[in-house]
Amino acid sequence: MKFLEILQKAIVCKWSDIHLTTDKNIYYRQNNRLNIWEDEFFKREDFREVIENTLNETQKILFRQNKVIDYAYEFNNRRFRINIYMIYKGYGMAIRLINDNVKPIENFYQQKVLRDILHNDNGFILICGATGTGKSTTLASMIEYINQNKSKHIITLEEPIEYVFINKKSLIHQREYHVDFENFSEAIKMAMRQDPDVIMVGEIRDTETMKACLNAAETGHLVLGTLHASSVIEAIIRMESFFNQEQIEAISMQIASSLNSIIIQKLIPTIDENLVCCMDILLATTAVKNLISKNQLSQLISQMQLNRQNGMQFIQDDIEKLVKAKLIDEKIAKKYIG
Repeated sequence: MKFLEILQKAIVCKWSDIHLTTDKNIYYRQNNRLNIWEDEFFKREDFREVIENTLNETQKILFRQNKVIDYAYEFNNRRFRINIYMIYKGYGMAIRLINDNVKPIENFYQQKVLRDILHNDNGFILICGATGTGKSTTLASMIEYINQNKSKHIITLEEPIEYVFINKKSLIHQREYHVDFENFSEAIKMAMRQDPDVIMVGEIRDTETMKACLNAAETGHLVLGTLHASSVIEAIIRMESFFNQEQIEAISMQIASSLNSIIIQKLIPTIDENLVCCMDILLATTAVKNLISKNQLSQLISQMQLNRQNGMQFIQDDIEKLVKAKLIDEKIAKKYIG
């Protein structure tokens, strides 16, 4: 099957993403650069073969209904996240090669503060950034750190399951959307009856899921989730935007009481053509909680500036350190600072 040949090529050449389009050239991403695979095409019959051989019957029904499907696929001991979608006169497919090993917390430049965050046994940890900025990787690294260092019951709710964890000190139960459950908010509520210490939610997309996450965090659980936001202030506004205007005051109070930390991340290209994760980090100190509860969000930036010695930081701080260490080119750095 041509599809498997492409996956093997991605593994060997270390492509991060592949884009397939009906009767068009194949594109791939390598070192964050999108390239064209000359003279290689993916035909309509190739798509039909993928749909027939990699989707189960339930997924086929969902694809016919929704015209799009997101799922994980395993080949040659590697996992891929695949999204097939209908386009004008054909199909499109985005394939992401998942790292075969979870990145250790020790490999992050922010390792100390990330470890400190995870030593809190409750609260809501929100990891934010644009698509493709490594949110899932950070989430998996945090779960693996808990797994290696604490005796906890961890329940993950994912779409799809990307990294597969092996129990170490912790007991981990991974559940996949459309395979093991059909509704994120209901799955969180059910998880509360399954004696969890930690609940991980792959992505928060609706009001009920956000409400369930806040409730779980507020009742003494450690909850980790992701959201699309480009700043800590935007992250809180996004959290509030799931609710009606008349609920904002109460929701602001609940966010303040349940929050553990907010991480905003970007991937910055290095001189040796790798990518490094840089972060804004907001910690939920008493002062930060007070500002959120009063909806005085503009003052959060000054709190981050005042508490750099306590672990709060800006993406700019990481970039400047990496420029000094000659890992990031100054011209590249200027594009990401601002």
